[in-house]
Amino acid sequence: MVKLTAILNWNGFHNIPKKYIRRAMFNGVVYENTHEMTPPVIYDYHKNWVFDEFAPWTKMAQIRNDPRSPKKNVLVPPLKEWFFFRGDKVQIIKGKDAGKQGLINAVIKQRNWVFVAGLNCKLTLQTTTGIAADGEYTLNERPLVVNKDVKLIDPSDLRPCEVEFRFTEDGQKVRVSKRTGQILPIPPDAEATVDYAKKSAYKPGDKDTPPSELVKETFRPKYMSVEQELMNTYGIKETRQRAETFVY
Repeated sequence: MVKLTAILNWNGFHNIPKKYIRRAMFNGVVYENTHEMTPPVIYDYHKNWVFDEFAPWTKMAQIRNDPRSPKKNVLVPPLKEWFFFRGDKVQIIKGKDAGKQGLINAVIKQRNWVFVAGLNCKLTLQTTTGIAADGEYTLNERPLVVNKDVKLIDPSDLRPCEVEFRFTEDGQKVRVSKRTGQILPIPPDAEATVDYAKKSAYKPGDKDTPPSELVKETFRPKYMSVEQELMNTYGIKETRQRAETFVY
């Protein structure tokens, strides 16, 4: 049996707090002591965290980034601008699936990666006994580098193109094909999160703060200390006399 696995798109869920992600990465120091007359070995989890298709809060990501096991340093060249979003139609220009087009279903900006649904897959066997008949084959989508392996599709002629950001007459920043000048709108899937598919379609729940409460002016600064403000609010009058202060 062959099954297509879904990529855990943790990078696209931008409503997840960054503090939670950093805490889940176990940013800390581990001290190992063998109870012998030797100083403890110190392992620093801050250094050289390698991002991949596994979310930082998963066990597999923590195992791969365990500082006690050797790993290679990954150099990721910085990109001047990011043009790729989840839901974009792209064409693969390198590899066994070169020339094929598909939709981006995951983005890992920390590695300049995108995953295309159903393309650039690797077939793996998952079995507990080591016998192929007892397990199942899975197609794992492998990452593609945005500046080397894929190009965006121009919607006017369905051909790959180079893009750049421009501003419209209304001051809106849009992606534009350099070849035809056609605007490439950002797909709705780019803003989808675990809570909503579109921001405009999200309905606040009972525990959500309504937008009308966020614009209310609840604090007015005053030129007085906190103690003086409390005394004026509750009608407290100071009857004590301040003692004289002498400076020597």
